Amino acid sequence: ISGNEFKPTQFKAKVREWFQKYPEKYEMADKVLDTCTVQVKEANPNGGDECSLSPSIMECFHSHKEEVRQHIDTMITERSDA
Repeated sequence: ISGNEFKPTQFKAKVREWFQKYPEKYEMADKVLDTCTVQVKEANPNGGDECSLSPSIMECFHSHKEEVRQHIDTMITERSDA
């Protein structure tokens, strides 16, 4: 997530990069991200401002298992601190 741009493919790549440190978590988180991306696309059939989709992605993540949510939060926190 950079500035006003939000691209799910780039976000997924960052998640994948971070989860390489935790291979046992990767498959679970990758499936969650795929599900979230699909749900956001379905909820926004006309596309629109990609930046506005980021809260939908986050909301979807937060609706999943606490363990996944914690790892995603950590990744986002580390990314925003960079």
